[in-house]
Amino acid sequence: MSGRFEDVTGMKLEELAKKCAICGRGVAHDGALTFWRLTFERFVLLRSAIQREHGLELMVSSPAIARVLSPNEDLARRAGGEHCVLICDHCSIHGGPLAVLAERISDRESEAAEGRGDMRDPSESTGASDAAAGG
Repeated sequence: MSGRFEDVTGMKLEELAKKCAICGRGVAHDGALTFWRLTFERFVLLRSAIQREHGLELMVSSPAIARVLSPNEDLARRAGGEHCVLICDHCSIHGGPLAVLAERISDRESEAAEGRGDMRDPSESTGASDAAAGG
C-alpha cells in the first residue's frame, strides 16, 4: 500500500505526555482525537545581501542570469532557536495569530529554562494562588 502516512513517524508516550504549549493541558483534554505538532523558526532578512542580489539582477537585466552569477549567499538568518511543540485542537482554532502563539511559546520556554515558569496560561489563574499573593 502506497500512502502518504508510510513515512510519517508515530509518537511514543514520552512525547505524547507533553502538554499543549498554549493552554498547558493535555492535547486531548477536549475529547478531540487530533492535535498538532509544530516545529517553527523565526528568520530575519539580511537587507544588504538582498540589495546586492537585486543590484546584480538590475545589472544583468535578468533574474535568471543573476541567479547563476550570484555568490548564492544567505538572504535571511535564523533569529532564535527552533521550537517543536504540541498544540491541542482547541488552541489551534482559538489560540490567535501565529506570531502571538510563537511569542507566547518562546516566552514560556525561556521561563521554564530559567526555572521561573510553570508553562500554564497566565490568563488561567486560580483563586487560591491569587488569594495567597494578596490579590
